[in-house]
Amino acid sequence: MISPNVIKRFLVAKSPVELERQQLALNKLFNTSFEYDIVQAKNGKWYAWFPIDVEVSQSLLNTLRVPRGAKK
Repeated sequence: MISPNVIKRFLVAKSPVELERQQLALNKLFNTSFEYDIVQAKNGKWYAWFPIDVEVSQSLLNTLRVPRGAKK
């Protein structure tokens, strides 16, 4: 049974390579590996949806913006 505290969040990128970098940065940030659902939208952007437990830490959830600007 899935916890009621699990929600889906996403990363967004202009290319699959950029999205991969973001996924790796997020995995490193949380010291875990997420199960990503990858989608390319009609607008050409790439999305990686992943489940996360909001009780992990609200402050860590606020850092989800960090991987988007992760250095190459």
